[in-house]
Amino acid sequence: MIGLGTIANTIAVIIGGGIGLFLKKGIKKSLQDSLLQAMGIAVLFIGIGGTLSQMLVFKDGHLETTGTMLMIFSLLIGTLIGEIINIEAKLEKLGEFARKILHADEQSKFVDAFLTYSPCLNAGDSWIQTILAY
Repeated sequence: MIGLGTIANTIAVIIGGGIGLFLKKGIKKSLQDSLLQAMGIAVLFIGIGGTLSQMLVFKDGHLETTGTMLMIFSLLIGTLIGEIINIEAKLEKLGEFARKILHADEQSKFVDAFLTYSPCLNAGDSWIQTILAY
């Protein structure tokens, strides 16, 4: 079935988010911060691993790289487009809107978490530069 992974991912995010909102009051702030940082590092490694698995290849007994210029130009063009359309501000606005709807308090790291994980859920490894910005 087309889109089954997307549906499963959406359901998992909703369930996980609900559990997080429910348990948030029982989790110390320092643990919340540590978990946010740990998940950011996990996403970083997943992105790097996915990228390197396609870029580093063995050919005739030698390790070679492929697609390096494509990666550089993709990051360059993606960064330029992101800056031109001011995508970070739009995502922050969307995060603030979601925080208000979900009644997350003003002091929470909701918007930071939203900005960190939204690109990963929506676009996968190609948003690794977003994570590097934090």
